Amino acid sequence: METYSIGEIAKKTGVSIRTLRYYDEIGLLQPTKDPSSGHRIYTEEDILQLHKIMSLKFIGLSLEEIRQYIHQPTYDLTLKETLMLEKNMLEQKRRQLERSIQAIEYAITLLEEEGEIDSLLLMSLIRSIQTEDDQKRLMTHYLDQETVDAIFHNEELKQKENEMIKSYAQFVKQVHELYGLPADHPDVQHMIETFLRSTFGLLSLETVEKITELLNQNQWDSFEWKEEWDVLSPLPFSKEETQWLEQAMDDYMQRLEHMGIDMKESKEGENSGYEK
Repeated sequence: METYSIGEIAKKTGVSIRTLRYYDEIGLLQPTKDPSSGHRIYTEEDILQLHKIMSLKFIGLSLEEIRQYIHQPTYDLTLKETLMLEKNMLEQKRRQLERSIQAIEYAITLLEEEGEIDSLLLMSLIRSIQTEDDQKRLMTHYLDQETVDAIFHNEELKQKENEMIKSYAQFVKQVHELYGLPADHPDVQHMIETFLRSTFGLLSLETVEKITELLNQNQWDSFEWKEEWDVLSPLPFSKEETQWLEQAMDDYMQRLEHMGIDMKESKEGENSGYEK
């Protein structure tokens, strides 16, 4: 029977000597010892066990979990349950990685377009990406699932993602520049109208109607909603800018109502008289 030293096993399998010693210490892979020298002696069977360990570790099992399965010639449904849990964890990590990549892409897009990024804007975008699942959950309390899906799983929105980010960055920049003017100033109202049109323009009429209905019911202004939403998707503005922007938005909506125009009609082409 062919045997191997710990150095030979390390070279043969790519597992470090330190790791092999640790596996021995915790009883995960214990080779026989040379009675005279005390050196570890590995066999082909040990190599097979090591490959089992490496395989189970690769799919995410902890060393303690591996210990439960390593000496079993076959695996039953208990392994399936463990693997399902691990699969769910890996899928969550994958979504997190995808969102991290998305945030980085947003930052790159803005840097390429503007040359610099407002720190509050970047924080807002990253936080919004990070909490997307919670945003969906919150919105389902106020909108039906179909409408929520139309907002978060809109293919047209995804295709124009970079364009939307640039547009939002311009909006943030305008807010900073115009802050201090009266909320009903024509320049401020034009900014609001342009932003709302670009946002709602990518949604279906049915989705806009449902959002308009929600706005008209004043549920959007409920304390519980705003408090939680501000945590999930904080605006890139100071408290004073946010209050000013809310007033400007209220003035715009009141003007639409006074003119007999709703958000659906605004989407279809009606305007509030603030066109430049």
